[in-house]
Amino acid sequence: PWFVRDWSAFWWRVWGNFPQKNQVKMDYACLCCAHARSRHKNGAAMVILWLILIGLFSGVISGMGLGGGTIMIPALTILLGIPQTVAQGINLLAFIPTAIVAIIIHSQNGFIQTKNLMCIIMPGVLFSVIGASITKIIPRNIVRIIFGAFLIAIAIWQFITFFMLKKNKK
Repeated sequence: PWFVRDWSAFWWRVWGNFPQKNQVKMDYACLCCAHARSRHKNGAAMVILWLILIGLFSGVISGMGLGGGTIMIPALTILLGIPQTVAQGINLLAFIPTAIVAIIIHSQNGFIQTKNLMCIIMPGVLFSVIGASITKIIPRNIVRIIFGAFLIAIAIWQFITFFMLKKNKK
């Protein structure tokens, strides 16, 4: 199909001889986008509109420091039918530029504190390697359940702390 051929040609021009294993993964990601286009009667235009809206909402949440992936990953999987593992990869790539912009603005506003920063960064980097490796082994359904449970736990925590703060203000 055209999307696999064009995607492969793109990577060939950019990176040269792209490894076969990675090329299959990239072609699979492109197939998922084609699947998303086929789910909507207006095709590519509708998918692009959804991607822009997802980017808009997740960007606002991400810029506030609240985790844009909580919007982006479910939206990509539910609205566009992209597999969660691919949506997670898209989220990680989208996180880089949004985080850079948010860091600059938060720094200008005086919201960045660097004291003890390495105590968070070092374990975060170490365990992100472990988490990414585990995600490769765990079945997709289990990853979805873990992510869903995480979102539910955050929602419950936010709900409880909201009412505790409201109760303490009275």
